[in-house]
Amino acid sequence: MEPTTSQEKLSLIPFLQNKRFCSELLYRNRRHQIWRVEHNSIPLIAKIHTPISSYKFSRKFSLYLRNFLRNYGERTSRGAKLLKSIGVASIDPVASGKISVGPLMREGYVIYPEIKALGTARDLLEDKLEASPAVKHWAIKEMAKISRVIHDADILHGDLVPNNFLLVKGIDGHHLVVIDTDHTRTIKWLPKIFSRFVKLSCFRRINRNSQSTAEFFRVYFNREPSRMEISALDFWSWRDRRPFSKLLKRPGLWVALALLLIIYLATLA
Repeated sequence: MEPTTSQEKLSLIPFLQNKRFCSELLYRNRRHQIWRVEHNSIPLIAKIHTPISSYKFSRKFSLYLRNFLRNYGERTSRGAKLLKSIGVASIDPVASGKISVGPLMREGYVIYPEIKALGTARDLLEDKLEASPAVKHWAIKEMAKISRVIHDADILHGDLVPNNFLLVKGIDGHHLVVIDTDHTRTIKWLPKIFSRFVKLSCFRRINRNSQSTAEFFRVYFNREPSRMEISALDFWSWRDRRPFSKLLKRPGLWVALALLLIIYLATLA
């Protein structure tokens, strides 16, 4: 069940302005919080884009300004529809909004219908859910297959990590639902060779020092990854740990990375 009229959807925004109504905090990181709420007897999940209090002001301001410039609800809805168009299960938001916290600074809200999920694929792989080894093995293979379907359609999710796959149990067995689609977009305009390199950026936060990750990439590539593919994965992982502003101060590094990219593209040609 979810809101059906524009007025109902809009009424959710002032309801979330007062966080006292956010009944249960499910998850928090440096840039957003996820709450379980109930509005007019409708169970909902609210994702609130707001920086943690320990951030220095410049970092907070940049995140607030990003919320001001972006429409997370529209981006998330567009991303979910893109995935659904290729047969990948996702969740379409029912409402979104922004709350002013200062000049040019906003907190962004995206509100979803709550689905009865057992947890995330990360919970499953970290033994936080009761499941057989067969279910874990299935989840690893299924995440890899879904990732491949998304990339074969020239769609970039942005962050294909176990935390962004919900495990749902239905009548006909388990299913995985892809979430966090606010950066999902099509990249059909990119040359094929370059898009193969860019698509690997979706795996930048995956811990590659585990047996399950090795199995994931074997299924994703349908073979063992090549040396250049491993180098590309290493680059995106390294890039994720370093702020872009620091990289701009090292032009020599950019020349080296450009040469690495040229060599990688040459091996794919």
